[in-house]
Amino acid sequence: MTDEVISRVIESCRAAGLDGACLVGVDAAPPMDRIATMAGGLAIFFGIEITLARGRLVWIPSDPAMLRGELPIGRSMEDVISFFKENGGVMFAAHPYDRSDGATFMDSVYDLDDISGIEVANAGRDPWRNNMAQEAASQLRLKGFGGTGRREPGPGEIGAAATLILEDVTTQAELVRQLGVDDCWALEFLSDPSQFGEDDGDSEGQPGAHDRARAPRPQAGREQGGQGRRDAHGRQDGHQPRGGRGRQGGGQGRGGQPHPGGDSRGPGGR
Repeated sequence: MTDEVISRVIESCRAAGLDGACLVGVDAAPPMDRIATMAGGLAIFFGIEITLARGRLVWIPSDPAMLRGELPIGRSMEDVISFFKENGGVMFAAHPYDRSDGATFMDSVYDLDDISGIEVANAGRDPWRNNMAQEAASQLRLKGFGGTGRREPGPGEIGAAATLILEDVTTQAELVRQLGVDDCWALEFLSDPSQFGEDDGDSEGQPGAHDRARAPRPQAGREQGGQGRRDAHGRQDGHQPRGGRGRQGGGQGRGGQPHPGGDSRGPGGR
């Protein structure tokens, strides 16, 4: 997490038109003080991704100071979920069907009904795997979240998947509350319909059963005015994306969710 990496991620968030980002360290708290000094007005929140024997869980606490305390790193899944129940906040399964980072939950994600939700839109992962995660979230009636999910993500990936919330938030406690309301969705902005993954047989031009957006993917380096900021209904440059389904839960925030030097997901405006 060098200053160069942090700066590149923050600038990519701005270029993507995000209102904020949740920067998540992998098995360690991110350098929160250093990131805060470099944020330059972008709303920044913090979390941690915990690696398990199979799969990964992301925790976003209501108070980022809790990340400075003892964390359940290297513990069992049961211990991590017990920690979440005791300390609150938001906890969700990260890209449960994507095995590019090693062993993951796969169908054992169906045993995780004590968490806040599942990451169902991930810009750095195979769209078919995202669709499988969306199906699991729907079956479990859990909220779906979106983010970047990459170590040192490319600028074109940041903002291509995000979590949309409708209210402005200025504190991490407000973010966690908003991630638990019904009006919170995972979004994807795709440049090519083939990126959506499996065709579920819906009529041509209609959104698929997984309800993820087929709107244009944000391009790196474009000015925010030319890119178009997303409004309260998730519209961008005249397109109307649709989000994931689910019950109340937790996840990222308004926009996307990068974490420099680790996984990269995020709230924005995810």
